[in-house]
Amino acid sequence: MRRIRDSKFRLWFFCIVLITVSSVALIKTPPAYAYGRIVVLYAAASPILKELGVGNRVVGITRTDKTFDDAVKVGSHLEPNLELINALAPDLIVAGSVRAFPRLMAERVKADVFYYDPRSLEDILVKITDLGRLLGKEQEAAGLVKRLREKLSSVTAPSKRPTVIYEISSKSLRVAGGRSIITSIIEAAGGVNAVKVQKKHVLLSPEKVLE
Repeated sequence: MRRIRDSKFRLWFFCIVLITVSSVALIKTPPAYAYGRIVVLYAAASPILKELGVGNRVVGITRTDKTFDDAVKVGSHLEPNLELINALAPDLIVAGSVRAFPRLMAERVKADVFYYDPRSLEDILVKITDLGRLLGKEQEAAGLVKRLREKLSSVTAPSKRPTVIYEISSKSLRVAGGRSIITSIIEAAGGVNAVKVQKKHVLLSPEKVLE
């Protein structure tokens, strides 16, 4: 498979990756107030919270998250320290997928849980709105969604759509599958994901890639 040489496509692709910043909410009761103490267990959600202007409410983050300097590190997204999380007394946890933060684990924390696991660019925009509602930042969320839609609408696809394989990990070559949000990003940039397997991540051999 040929390498991508279309510099314009690569530019738009990485612009869209930067824009990418669905989730299922496990909200026990609709809050009568905006959540005030947040632990973020999925670093990709942190830029959204920062854009919404609620960084001062974030009390805990994962060890790889560099968004909020004053927040306490609470482990990794797959192995969070539940005792430390409960000690921080959050009222909302923003987690990744249910697989990463299972319901049984969620029941051990004294907080509502919002799952952020986007499958498409449109999902991201919808869930920004959801977070804005939960955090009392509807106006800020609407403004952010508007700006992102404008950026997406400005993307011009290349005349010839390149076929793309997106590498997630080089060790035991893992690539983005058909159910990954990366597929949505590639398509929005004017490309085609060469991997059609309907999984988020797919293991491939280097020989298969070169076919």
